[in-house]
Amino acid sequence: MPKRKTEFLNVQVTAIETSPGKFAATFDPETLNVHRKDCVINYQLINSTGITFTGLTVDPADNDQFSVPSVSKSGKMITLSDANTDHKTFHISLLLTGKKNGNVDPEVINQPETTGPDDE
Repeated sequence: MPKRKTEFLNVQVTAIETSPGKFAATFDPETLNVHRKDCVINYQLINSTGITFTGLTVDPADNDQFSVPSVSKSGKMITLSDANTDHKTFHISLLLTGKKNGNVDPEVINQPETTGPDDE
């Protein structure tokens, strides 16, 4: 039986610092709907001069769905894995720095498939 390939989900983030430590952002896609188990989520800053990622938090914090995030050396990308075994909505807080630190809050909706190639 062929092994399934890991799904990579990419979210482009455009952020501006509206005042020190306050950010406005758009996300493409706006909300991430996750269907496959054990996928990788990448948040990538684009067109956001002088702004970098410093980390992220997940709400609810007490969950077994997400790995510890990894921030790229440039601070323009943050990556984590999602087990996607629990049908639930999670609120991600992307931690940013510009002139001061702040955050923006995209959403991840886990909707695991009940049968199919992910069940190995």
